Amino acid sequence: MDESAVPNANGTVAGLLHNIISHELGRQPGSVRVLDFGCGAGEAVQTFLALGYDAYGCDIGADWPGAPGEWERGLPGKMWKENARARLIPITASPYRLPFPSGTFDVVVSNSVFEHAQNKQEAFAEIARVLKAGGLGIHFIPAKWRFIEPHIYVPLVSWMWPNVPDWWLSLWALLGVRNEFQQDMHWHDVSLNNRAYCREGLHYWRLHKYRSLFRKTFGDYVSFEDQRLRLGRGKIARLSSILHLGWIAGPIRAVFVEACIGHHNSRYE
Repeated sequence: MDESAVPNANGTVAGLLHNIISHELGRQPGSVRVLDFGCGAGEAVQTFLALGYDAYGCDIGADWPGAPGEWERGLPGKMWKENARARLIPITASPYRLPFPSGTFDVVVSNSVFEHAQNKQEAFAEIARVLKAGGLGIHFIPAKWRFIEPHIYVPLVSWMWPNVPDWWLSLWALLGVRNEFQQDMHWHDVSLNNRAYCREGLHYWRLHKYRSLFRKTFGDYVSFEDQRLRLGRGKIARLSSILHLGWIAGPIRAVFVEACIGHHNSRYE
């Protein structure tokens, strides 16, 4: 199925992932089971389902209500008309375990998840467990060297992490820098909020650490930057295609904006 026939698929992360999955596996969506790791409210899962995949999502579920009858009023319930519990399943935090049997999925994807995860080794070990032999992983990860931190919008935070000075956060709060959840907050509260977020909510790695962990866990490491630029529909992808600059645009984007990286589960073949 062409994602152009599906509402909201064009230009979305799920649409790009669909293009990469199709290119890598060479199979119809109906024969592919996909897990969105760190799925949030499940928007990408909905798009994958509309594209024909057998799609599921899992998350630590901080915004998901646990009590029966409250699910539909919580974050997933606001986006799902059908029963979200059939497709969105909370992760067990302790002991850490994804809520699926081993070898369940052909593909595991994530989008802006691993700059938060402090248990990366545990998480990728579980991804390896639930992936089939030869299964594919594709992950979008904001770069450590991105100038503006994409969650709190404060410059150079990811560069400085884990030692972000309090005065730096206070300066930008005084200058009026806010994310969408902080618009009505006093600058001092914004500073305290961002300080806690830097300590508890961020965990940036350089790309070489992901390469090392992927090779150790899965047996290989794959950069999908070329495919992102060839198969994507964003401005950078179109410009790179027109000017034939993919050879430099991909590596620069991976280092300074966002990496599109992945793996094949070759250790389990």
